[in-house]
Amino acid sequence: MAILSHAARSRHRTVVSRRPDLRALRLLACVAWLLCLTPGCRLIDPLVAAGNYEVKAAGGSTVRVRLKGGDGVSRVRQRDVIQDLMLDISKDNSLDSAAFDAMLELESLFEQNGYALAQVHHRVDRRDRLTIRFDIQQGPLVRVAKLRIVGNPSVSYRTLAAYWSRRRTEALGLGDDLYVASDLETLARTIAAHYQRNGFLDATATLEPPEPALSPATTQVTVTVRVSEGIPYKLGRLETEREITAALGQDAPKAPREGAAYSPQAVQDHALALAQHLRRRGHPDPLVLVTTTPNPANHTVAVRLHGKAGDVVDVGRVIVRGNKFVTEANIRKRITVRPGVRFDGKTEQDSLLRLYQSGLFRRVDVRHEKVGPNRIDVVFAVEETTRYLLQPMLGYGSYEELRGGLEFGMLSVLGTGFDFSAKGTLSNKGHRLVVNLSDSQFLPEWLGYDTTFSVTADTFRREEPSYVDGANGISPSLAHLFSREFSGRVAYIYREHGDANSDVIDPGAQIGDYTEGSALIELTYDSRDNPLIPKRGTRLSAQYKYYDESLGGDVSLAKLRLTGTTVLSLSRSTRLVLHGEVGLLYPGEGSDAVPIQERWFNGGENVVRSFREDQLAPPDLKDINGQPIGGEYRNILNAELRWAPHWRLLRAFDVELATFVDAGNVGRSVQDYGLGDRKYGIGFGLRFLLPIGPVRFDSAWNPDRDPGERNWTIHFSIGYPF
Repeated sequence: MAILSHAARSRHRTVVSRRPDLRALRLLACVAWLLCLTPGCRLIDPLVAAGNYEVKAAGGSTVRVRLKGGDGVSRVRQRDVIQDLMLDISKDNSLDSAAFDAMLELESLFEQNGYALAQVHHRVDRRDRLTIRFDIQQGPLVRVAKLRIVGNPSVSYRTLAAYWSRRRTEALGLGDDLYVASDLETLARTIAAHYQRNGFLDATATLEPPEPALSPATTQVTVTVRVSEGIPYKLGRLETEREITAALGQDAPKAPREGAAYSPQAVQDHALALAQHLRRRGHPDPLVLVTTTPNPANHTVAVRLHGKAGDVVDVGRVIVRGNKFVTEANIRKRITVRPGVRFDGKTEQDSLLRLYQSGLFRRVDVRHEKVGPNRIDVVFAVEETTRYLLQPMLGYGSYEELRGGLEFGMLSVLGTGFDFSAKGTLSNKGHRLVVNLSDSQFLPEWLGYDTTFSVTADTFRREEPSYVDGANGISPSLAHLFSREFSGRVAYIYREHGDANSDVIDPGAQIGDYTEGSALIELTYDSRDNPLIPKRGTRLSAQYKYYDESLGGDVSLAKLRLTGTTVLSLSRSTRLVLHGEVGLLYPGEGSDAVPIQERWFNGGENVVRSFREDQLAPPDLKDINGQPIGGEYRNILNAELRWAPHWRLLRAFDVELATFVDAGNVGRSVQDYGLGDRKYGIGFGLRFLLPIGPVRFDSAWNPDRDPGERNWTIHFSIGYPF
């Protein structure tokens, strides 16, 4: 065990680097990399850019393509829309119809980019070499100055206008709305469908001619969609066929109330609920059909539910077919359908869901084979998916800067049901390798379904602002999903921390190298609709971690971490996110025996953003060189308002703006826990919403700056802060 004391650091000195700061260049390089990932970012052939190029299919002849005019749309996009047709002509020079189709494709391309009067003429020239010439007369770029929706007192303009798939001018898609007739016609049809889904069966929506009328001099128009709502229909008599009623029993799902507002979806949902109820009562294949009869005279809709319930059956055998690599035992432990009992549709549905959630199967079909009077075999026919995964990972953070990694995964090792994964990551601040073996349905007969057993081994080395830590460890864990939102996890962790060092000069001795033996328990509630880009929901977590020599380590302490995040939807495009965290550390043998790696720090891209990583600390938690030494408790409070305007950059991803207030503190002794000595961050952010998560720029101001602290701090990273 290495003891880091003042004496051990007597040769410590501060070195001022004269190397130029490359942070800005790295940031620009990362932005350029992200832009290169967007569709349409490619090297351009100069011949294509000039509209004078050749196409030749494998085994075909050379076709010259000449594009004249039409500089409003890039030559690359013009080439792309006609490329397949030109290849067809290369294979068969007599296909003049393909040249005509290419002309129509070019006209459509320009119309979809706001050139409403675009015309394209073509000519096939076979005098020397086969040449196809396109003369493009694009006409004026027409913008929509205003979209009017009239005659809609029952539904807000904002709700209906949201159905418009807007196309905008300028390279980044931040300019004016373009006039695209096909998009506006689709808008009118979608508005009519919206009304009909909500019981306005006579509703119509008509796209009127633009004003002023389109002409070579027209550059801006007003577009009007005229709605005729009609009278909303009510639900009339709802009649269920006698055979179905008799099979439903006394606990049948409640039917929609007669006289209520008519909704086609509500009626279909009720029919589905009846079918599911019949399946639970032993009818494996019920048929419930819906027939509606509108009455325009009194604006009601009569509904008749009919079909057949089928016989009540028992399960004969449960059969598994189609598996080649995954063992039958591994499949059966996910199936709760049992032979010799009455059929229950819920157990069958739950089994189907577990098989899909395993990730082992591309497709699962359930079939019922009749084997006798009132008896069926239930067959699960599976189609296995690809067992191997190889995935590169790239990211960026203000502290780590550019980071990357590689993940390898293998499903059901040797058909056992245990999944294997290995993930390695590398950044400017260190490296990490994590190897995991897990079974997502572990001992279901003893622990119930949705219990995951995992064994994880890892090795890492990471540079933090106040220390460098390296460790090798192993951790078995058991996790259980109690409900869709609520889960729990217990784990044992054994980890050897070696080769640690710290330049912090602390009056109390600090442990650099130590052995961690700890037990962990964690409870989580998560109702968010999306873990990457949530629009609503709440996540709560409580984690307790106990270190002791009896668990194989040589330090004794306990850590409690409570976190909570809620996303409130204020409107279709605006959300308020509230986040809070409390971290407490209880030393077992006094603060001097707490490794610096286990202490609480604050400040950074995901906490109080007016500080760089771990740099938020009061004067009594800094050494003589101003380095934070960590504390026994910390608090984090965040409020962030996120607004998603109707912008799309390069038509590839959405944009989000944010303004936020952060607050937090760190304290020396847990016995003195409180919210005093808080530091704040007030700022704004810009996010680009990608499928991997948001790419985030945040800038925060420190309103109560102490000597040596930054006035403004800028962060660039991938992923939401909370």
